Amino acid sequence: MSIAELETNLFQWIDAHESELVQFCQDFVRYESVLTDEEQVQHELIHPFLGDGNYDIVERFSADPEKERSNVWAAWHGARGGRSVLFNGHADVVPVFPHEREHRWHRDPFDPVIEDGNIYGRGSTDMKSGITAFLWAVKGLQDCGARLAGDVLVSVVVGEESGHPQFGVLPTTRAQIERCGRPDFMIVAEPTHTEIHTISGGYFGFEVEIQGREVHVSESNFVNYPQRYGLPQGAEVGVDASRFLREMLDRLEQLERRWIMEWRHPVLGGGGYPLPLDRQGVAPFFINPGRIEAGDWAGSIPGHARMEGGVLYPGWLDGESVRADFRAELEAYVERDPWLRENPPDIRIGEVYDVPPFDTPVDHAGCETLAASFAAATGEQAVFSGFKGVHDGCYVQEELGLDVVAMGPGDLAFGAHGANEYVPIEQMISCAKAFASMAIRWCGLAEE
Repeated sequence: MSIAELETNLFQWIDAHESELVQFCQDFVRYESVLTDEEQVQHELIHPFLGDGNYDIVERFSADPEKERSNVWAAWHGARGGRSVLFNGHADVVPVFPHEREHRWHRDPFDPVIEDGNIYGRGSTDMKSGITAFLWAVKGLQDCGARLAGDVLVSVVVGEESGHPQFGVLPTTRAQIERCGRPDFMIVAEPTHTEIHTISGGYFGFEVEIQGREVHVSESNFVNYPQRYGLPQGAEVGVDASRFLREMLDRLEQLERRWIMEWRHPVLGGGGYPLPLDRQGVAPFFINPGRIEAGDWAGSIPGHARMEGGVLYPGWLDGESVRADFRAELEAYVERDPWLRENPPDIRIGEVYDVPPFDTPVDHAGCETLAASFAAATGEQAVFSGFKGVHDGCYVQEELGLDVVAMGPGDLAFGAHGANEYVPIEQMISCAKAFASMAIRWCGLAEE
């Protein structure tokens, strides 16, 4: 059977099993596998599904010393002589917080529904549909009797959203390398709007805590405005920490704009390559103070304030220099104020999250093969673009040296980490076909 004939059979098989893919994805979403609570879905859904396949190896293990959080991986050996491919995804999802559930969601986030060709539910786009796509792509290959030359590896890991690669993708990939050798190419099925993302930014977290001085709210005029001689004013009375925080936020907004206007790149934030049709938008920088708080009592001038967030920076820049520039901006502001000079804020950078970027050349043979597979599956030319976030592929390339890209159904704009998350079913089916085609074209067919 030729590659073209096998692809045709596979595409027809996937179309015929579309309802089963959709049902699997819905079942996947029903598991409330938030952050460190991934064990149930791994034990009850993912591991049995792989165990029912024609894999040569299926393993489940936990690397977290404090809690059972199983990673699941499998290997389907080829006849040898071909290249190997690894498909990866994470089973954990971000929580749905009470205020978000009450005021933002139009439906139960863990009771997935289908509307207008989309599956709605937490984790549908990030990234249970992507995992569904590659698991069923391999199932289709096996059910259609494909005999490949190279190995096909899959892994569904924990700890991505909670920033725990040491419990998830890293020990899992190391185990695969030890048992099966180093994969020749890795595809992380993150939501990319079916684009091929060959580069990401790096990301580091930050926390800033500012100490002021509480005082009764009636004294705000003495705190914030000059008084006649003989009356106390300013820090003699109290210090509004929230004012410093607001001014710091303004400085960071100006820094972000300066950074954004300083660099351009054809793939990351450039509009897409070779077709300028990507959905990620321009500007490969952001500074996001995701949590802001100040004070303890509504009747008092806020005596403390804090913010925590993250910085995404272009993958071609040195992360240390970006962190130094970020710190220098805050410290320059501190130096201008007498109170802050005497009571410097606690500035912590990169202590919680510090994720390296990844970068694989667009002309890498794996990228070219994946683009050809996408074209065969959809009839459309692939768009190369950059991931405007970070994912487990960043750690794998940095620490294990694997060539990695991201490609999957859905989009970070489709409610990921927010309300009313959804994924278009059409994109999930297209990716399943592209992944199946990629395995055939990349691993090669076994000789008769």
